[in-house]
Amino acid sequence: MRRILLILLCIWLVGCSKISDLQLIYDEVADDLPLLMEVNEEIIEEVYDLEVDDIKQFVIYRPISNVEADEFILIQAHEEKLDDIKEELDVYFQMMEEYWKQYLPKQYEKIVNRKELIIDDYYCVVVNEHAQDINTKVKEQLKA
Repeated sequence: MRRILLILLCIWLVGCSKISDLQLIYDEVADDLPLLMEVNEEIIEEVYDLEVDDIKQFVIYRPISNVEADEFILIQAHEEKLDDIKEELDVYFQMMEEYWKQYLPKQYEKIVNRKELIIDDYYCVVVNEHAQDINTKVKEQLKA
């Protein structure tokens, strides 16, 4: 009985490891970002206007306060859904540009200078003053 439970636990852990792959990548770059809050599926649909069914896995972190623009978005899309996801996020970031343009110029610059990365079915967007360095680290992790 103990062996069966151990085997089931191992199978469960292997099955769940795919979900945490992107979280591990975020953990590698988190020190380069300010404190951000993790986003759930409900926020993905309401704020980003993305279809959760188009996404295999995701890690999205956004600002805790409304005076920071920093964001980290890393999505693995289902087959042929990457363009749809990118389109919706482009619309979202255009709205954010308009918003920040009126209020905080430094945050506006972060949004305007955001860095995007596409590798296979992965799409990453980083809004941060060190976005290029963070994207480079993400790229290294995705190719590893």
